[in-house]
Order: sequence, then C-alpha cells, then structure tokens
Amino acid sequence: MEEPEETELPEETEGSGGVESDWYENLWDKQNSEAVAANDVATGDGASVGIIDTGIDYAHPDLTPNLDDDAGRLFREGAIRSGRAEDIVVNNPEPVDPETEPEPDPEKSTVVQLADQNVASDVNGHGTHVAGITAADPESGVGGFFGSGVQGVAPDADLVSYRVFWWKFFSEDEVDEDQEPGWGPTTTTADILTAIDFGAAQGLDAVNLSLGTPPFPPRVHRNEALRTIRLAYERTVRSAVNRGTVVVASAGNASTDLQRQGLFSLPNSTKGAMSISALGPNDERAFFSNYGTNEIDVGAGGGGYESLLKTLAGLTEWVFAGAPLRISNHPLDEGDEAVLYFDDEGDVVLDPSEASRTVTLEAPAWPYPFNLVFSTTSPLNEGAPYGWKAGTSMSAPNTAGLVALVRELDPDASPSQVESVIKKGAEGGNGRSDPDLGAGRINALNTVEELSGGGGNGNGGGGNGNGGGGNGRGN
Repeated sequence: MEEPEETELPEETEGSGGVESDWYENLWDKQNSEAVAANDVATGDGASVGIIDTGIDYAHPDLTPNLDDDAGRLFREGAIRSGRAEDIVVNNPEPVDPETEPEPDPEKSTVVQLADQNVASDVNGHGTHVAGITAADPESGVGGFFGSGVQGVAPDADLVSYRVFWWKFFSEDEVDEDQEPGWGPTTTTADILTAIDFGAAQGLDAVNLSLGTPPFPPRVHRNEALRTIRLAYERTVRSAVNRGTVVVASAGNASTDLQRQGLFSLPNSTKGAMSISALGPNDERAFFSNYGTNEIDVGAGGGGYESLLKTLAGLTEWVFAGAPLRISNHPLDEGDEAVLYFDDEGDVVLDPSEASRTVTLEAPAWPYPFNLVFSTTSPLNEGAPYGWKAGTSMSAPNTAGLVALVRELDPDASPSQVESVIKKGAEGGNGRSDPDLGAGRINALNTVEELSGGGGNGNGGGGNGNGGGGNGRGN
C-alpha cells in the first residue's frame, strides 16, 4: 500500500524500553495493548520467536538486529534447507501493467528472481510484516525521511525465519476453469508441521502461524485424509507445547462462527495452541475475523472495523466495489455522517429519489488505511519498507510478541502458564469466553505487571486453547 502524503509524525522521544518510534502515532495496535509502556518492564530480551511464514527480509534495518542469519530455514517439499540460495523467486514489486501490455507473459509478470539470498528470505512480504509486529526494533529504522523504525511488541526478542511458502507456476492443467495460468505462493501441510516441530526442537519460546485453511463443514470430518491431517497437527502441536514452545495461531479471515454446527479450520481449531481473533482500533472484532465461543483465546489488533464500509472509510473518500467514491468535498471529522444512495442493482446514484436503499456512513476515528496495522514490509517484494495490512495474520504476531515478554520475565513458565497470564492481563472479556474476544483484548502492560508484581487491572477470562496446523494461505 502506498505511503500517504503529508503524514505528520511525532517528534522522536525517549520512550519505554528505548526510543519511541517516529511512527508511534500510527501504531494504534501497540497503543491499545500498552506495549510501549510494557517495554519499561520487559522487551523480550533473551526470548525467541519463530515466524512460520513467507520468510523475513534479512536486509530490513528494523529487523536485522534481531534476526539470526544462521538460524533461518526453508521447509520445502519435505526438505529442510539453510544457508544461501543461488537464486530465489520473489513477488515482483512492479508487476507488468496490463494496460501497457494487454497480454503479458504470465511467467514473467508476477515474480522476479534474485541471486544470493538467504533461503529463509521473504518471497512475498507477508512474513516481514508479521515479523515487524512481533519484534521490530524502533532504534534502527531506514533513516532519512522515515526516521526511526516501527515498534514491535518485543523489540529485543530474537526472530527466526522459518519459510514454508514458495512461488509456483500453475499451468492450465493445475487451475480451475475460471482461472488463468500464473504464479502463486504455495506450501504443504508436511512442511508446516516440520517447521513447528523443528522450532520446538531448537527450543524456541514461541512459533507464530499467520496462515490457515477456510472453515470446513462437519461432513468433512468423515474425510479420512483430512482426519489424518488434523490428527497430525494435534500430535505435532502437543509435542511442541510439551517441549515448552507456545504455538500462536491466527483465527482466520472467513468471518465465520466456528462454534456453529461443528465448523473448524486449521490451524486455529486444534487444541494446544492459542487462537487469536482480529480487533480494530475500537477493540471490536474486525468484520473478517473468525469467532466462536471456546474457539478464541484472546483478541489483538488486526486491523479494520466491524464492517467493510467503515473499514474502507478514507479521509474524504469511501472505497466501494473496488473504486473510490467521494462523499464529501472536505475531510470528515470523527462522528460526522454522510449518506450513500443505491439503486436496485447496488450502484450508487446521485438523485435520492431514484434510490431503493441508503447507507449512513459515520467517519471513524481511524480512517482508511490508518485503521489497518502498520509494520515493516519488504522493499524487494512490495517496493517500500513500511506499509499497512489487515487480518488475523496481524493479531497473532501481536500476541506472539507478548509471549516473548512473558518468557523474558519467567523463562521457565510452561506454555499453559504463559497463556494463563496473558488471559489474566486481557481486557474486555468479562471473565468468560467471549465469542469475539475470548478472554479479552491483550494488554501487555497488565500482563508484565502481573508477572513483575506490579498488579495490573485487566479483567481476564476463560476460553480453551485452540490451534494446530493446516495448508497455507496467509490469514
């Protein structure tokens, strides 16, 4: 996502646990969880988090201080690889424009090849964004216009890149009839499982899984292959947890009640890992996030609001059906309202007398794109060092970073004890398993004060641990 013009940034100040990021006013997720204040108590020093994802950009200055080049691994088709790769296929930050080249070569328009990269380098940009949420170091930064870096929840934690995605060209025989041949990221269940197990064997404090499957209906339980996969995840996650590794999983982006009629998705519906829903700046569940009583452990900042329309509210525009619609000649203040008029076919009309329905729009406190989660991105993949994304992929690493803070203060805490103290410090769960929030929205300050004897005022709650594994798409 392009960086907005004329964004005013606060002056660099001495903040909790070091230098407060110049980008701090954009980090509403860290503001809500009081992560920076928590860094006065703990910064994740000595703790380690494995990012099981598309890789991490090893050249990003916000992440380099916390990345171990030698520890990174590529898990691909049953093999575990380390070191350097002669060439690596990555997302093209400047894909071929179909307007200038109406019939681009599908094998060249989406990806590019880079030479001499760490095998665990990011091939998409997703993993770099996830890693920054967990443990970006604000004292680094790319300098110049950008100033200091962004703030991770655990800015001194060790990051380990476990890449389980790679690009594959899908031919006509491998795509559906309504799809065109082309490149796409892919992975396998076995590679994700191997990465979880490998991370536990290396003694990682946590692994983050910002990936997952769509919800499966109950009848799929009768599918022998799927039952085998689910059992494999249960065994792998249970083994990792027994060895002391906390498994953090995104709840998924299907906007589905997973408690209803026995629906489940992987990895988040497997016992043994923490399942994290996505919340917006107002601490309400984002419209895309999965939910369900006893399916969600805690919620964390993931971006967006309760509805798509509210999420896509811009400073002066609403984005609807892929196109911007100007609803005001002036920026709207928070709480101001505007009305869109639609005809029977769902198109916007200018004359209210021709409308069949109306939608009243209220300007949110955090207009688009600022209500998404701001973090590091990979210039090699996305053309810029920072950007906004939304999803439960963003809420999970917020929680994984909090796990690192807990492990710094109590290295011997078991995964169940780590989960318990995070739930106890959470806010808004009303002491029960809320279908949207689980035990509540994470509060890093409450959690670390609970461990350090400082008290804490979070009202935690119940909720069973959920997690597991599954075939990959980013959540």
